[in-house]
Amino acid sequence: FGLLWMNRGMWYGRRVIPEVWVAETLSDTLNSKDSRGYSYSHQWRIMPDGAMFAKGVLGQYLWINPSLRLVIARFGKTEADTDWVKVFRQVEESFVFEGSKNSL
Repeated sequence: FGLLWMNRGMWYGRRVIPEVWVAETLSDTLNSKDSRGYSYSHQWRIMPDGAMFAKGVLGQYLWINPSLRLVIARFGKTEADTDWVKVFRQVEESFVFEGSKNSL
């Protein structure tokens, strides 16, 4: 599911989710914010850099950063007072750093 959204509704070259729905979902046209102040549209939180995440009621997360081609799924039963957005950003930093080492 994360790959589907990262690829803007395309699955192996075939459109599965209408482009208009993807565009509306990933834009901040509703001017809505969640309890932590993140832009919120159609169950997705949209970050200023284009990353996005969906959050489940029991602490599940689906984090997608299209510019890094990165999808992270967190299966959990509690939030555990953890700032998961911060954790995902730290994973991104590691991902970018490791990727840059491998390209040398």
